[in-house]
Amino acid sequence: MIEAARILERASQTRRILPDEVLVDGFAEGKISVVMPAYNEASCIASSVSDMKKQFETACHDVEIIVVDDGSVDGTRTGAL
Repeated sequence: MIEAARILERASQTRRILPDEVLVDGFAEGKISVVMPAYNEASCIASSVSDMKKQFETACHDVEIIVVDDGSVDGTRTGAL
C-alpha cells in the first residue's frame, strides 16, 4: 500500500495541464487514466494491460494504464513493463 501511495503522490505532482486541454469539472476532456490493481499476475499482466488499453481506446484517444502492484512475489512488477 505504501508503494501505491508513493506512485499516486508522484503522479499528482507531475500532472500538468497543457494549453490545448479542455477541462470539464476539473478533468481533462478526452483523456482517461485506469488504475489496475495486480497481485501475482506475472503470467498475464502484459496481455491484460494490452487488452484493457484496446478497450478504452475505442472510447477515448488518450489512455494511460496505471498498474498497482502491492507485494507480488511472482515477478508481476517486471511483467508490466
